[in-house]
Amino acid sequence: MFRHAFGESGNHYDDWKGAFNFSFKIDVLNDQTVTPYILNVVNLRGAVEFKFRKIILPEDLSYERDIVHPAFADEFSLEQMDFLVRYLSGFAEGFWGKGRFFNIENFVKEVPSNNILFGFLDGCFFENHFEDTDEFEDNKQQIMAAINQKKLE
Repeated sequence: MFRHAFGESGNHYDDWKGAFNFSFKIDVLNDQTVTPYILNVVNLRGAVEFKFRKIILPEDLSYERDIVHPAFADEFSLEQMDFLVRYLSGFAEGFWGKGRFFNIENFVKEVPSNNILFGFLDGCFFENHFEDTDEFEDNKQQIMAAINQKKLE
């Protein structure tokens, strides 16, 4: 549903293990200090993960540039991150969970590494897990055919 609210997913994810990545810049305010962070909302093996990373400004040479820095506790505590994730998750569930779907188009996403298909079809969300690749591929083709048929109607 992030796609509906924010546009298409970014392409910075492993498309074998995941299906989307939405990145947001957030500013953490502590004692009149603003610290920039990135929040990546990603799908990994069928689960949604919220990953926070510190933005290292070009003029700041005090950090190694070849590693991704997680949040620093004195700038952005685990409690603050947890609060933000719970708030965003609760807002999304409350908003979209009450049937406010505003013309959502049918879609299917796949996580090939775990044989998972999920999406939206005929006004309902679905998530299906399959035991083997053949069953996964057959169902994907059936769902895609149903979506394409709906587009023609």
